[in-house]
Amino acid sequence: MPQSRFHWSSLCFLFSAGAGFFFADGLARTIILTSLLLAYLVIFGLGVAVLRLNFFCRAVCREETGGMRVALTFDDGPDPEVTPEVLSVLASHELKATFFCIGTKILQHPELARRIVAEGHTIGNHTHHHFWWTNFCGPAVSGGNRSRPGGYTADNREDAGVIPAPGGPDQSPPSRRSE
Repeated sequence: MPQSRFHWSSLCFLFSAGAGFFFADGLARTIILTSLLLAYLVIFGLGVAVLRLNFFCRAVCREETGGMRVALTFDDGPDPEVTPEVLSVLASHELKATFFCIGTKILQHPELARRIVAEGHTIGNHTHHHFWWTNFCGPAVSGGNRSRPGGYTADNREDAGVIPAPGGPDQSPPSRRSE
């Protein structure tokens, strides 16, 4: 799997910091290491703030469509109270959307996931477990694999129009997109 820009910039920072530490001393070492750290923090901050830089993973932020369009997305479902209402509103306006679902909720409410796809919408992977600290501490703290692709076979993901999570085993573009 190709490494992200975050991976490579972190390695470059560590290599440069090591070289600065071993080949400089005193005030020069302090200036070099402080400058490297500040540069790294700026690069990291830009990677977080500007998604289209693809710093952590490949992201599609804009697509040429020949006209003005909006991508309508919903996160953290499917929810048995909210999702049916959202689907009804979308159907009444003849709109399509992408639902970024949580794997455990799909397993709890498979009929809703099937309804989302049956009505022509797309499902995207929004992790298997979704804890509030997941984005800060990673899978070691959350106790699980973030994308958990093992719960969904390649066949049923493609049939259901599921978009794999970034960084997951399937880095190919989605096979289906809502029009």
